[in-house]
Amino acid sequence: MQKCALYLVRDQASGAVKIGISKHPEKRLAQIADHYNVGRVTIVETTWFTTRDEARTWEANFHKRYERHRSGVQGGREWFNLTASQIQGFIDWMEASTSRRAFKVVTVKAEAQKSPDEIFKHRWQAFLAGTALSFFTGLVPVIGLVISGGNEAGLIAAPLGVGAISSSRVKKKKTLSQSYGLDGLPIGDDVPRWEYMQMKLWNERTYILDGEKSPDWKFPHSTSPEQAMRFFERGK
Repeated sequence: MQKCALYLVRDQASGAVKIGISKHPEKRLAQIADHYNVGRVTIVETTWFTTRDEARTWEANFHKRYERHRSGVQGGREWFNLTASQIQGFIDWMEASTSRRAFKVVTVKAEAQKSPDEIFKHRWQAFLAGTALSFFTGLVPVIGLVISGGNEAGLIAAPLGVGAISSSRVKKKKTLSQSYGLDGLPIGDDVPRWEYMQMKLWNERTYILDGEKSPDWKFPHSTSPEQAMRFFERGK
């Protein structure tokens, strides 16, 4: 993914705005301040694209749209004197464009019973973790020694008690989840989730299935686009 942002930057001294593209718009601010005849510059809004070519196409479209409003004071050909209404219109377009191009995902969740083997495994893990943690902290064995009146057996009994309490708190139910795109296909590790989130192009909703599933119940590998869309529209 060669992500690139179309940005709108304002010169606080003159009020003029710059329309440009950059893979690192925040870093670009320092370069703009150094290379142009401007005061303090701030980012007004950005919208991200997954390719530089797409961002450049929209940059060229808006440069042409506002050609009659170019400002030569700051230097270069990317500065424009726009009205508040024009700037707001540009911001509205950027926000709508971001929303329209967002990668839509529905994460479906369901509550299911754990199998006896799962419960035993999780209780054993909780017992070992609770016992080990109490040993490492050192406080629990000391308390056990004090309670037992100095009997060294308390050094072991107290941590084992902590492990037993941890084991008893293991839940008998589990939450299953599966994420799908609106094409109905599962979202795999090949989807650059973090990059989409950074670009504000990740639109994920969660839908919770009714009822409690059996221990061996599983999500289907894929679903229909119609079902995925229904879950997305009803999700939160």
